[in-house]
Amino acid sequence: MDGLTERKNQWLEQFLQLVMANDKRWSDLLALATLVHNNLANTTTRLAPNQQLIGWEPPAMPAQGEGADNPLVEQHIEQLCEWRVMVT
Repeated sequence: MDGLTERKNQWLEQFLQLVMANDKRWSDLLALATLVHNNLANTTTRLAPNQQLIGWEPPAMPAQGEGADNPLVEQHIEQLCEWRVMVT
């Protein structure tokens, strides 16, 4: 294996261990793990996979999307925050 693949596998293994440690909500955390992974810049390209594929990095937290000057986006953020409070 090359060094990049080895580092990526180590990162993935560590993250999955953290996710699996919280075994009751692991499926919820897996989506967040995917988002974080895809927002991390690659050392070779210096771009995150999301930047390469869709041209931007989706926000990990609703607060990061505030001020988008898009009423529909603001409405969705508000709904997500409400649902998050209901779930926790």
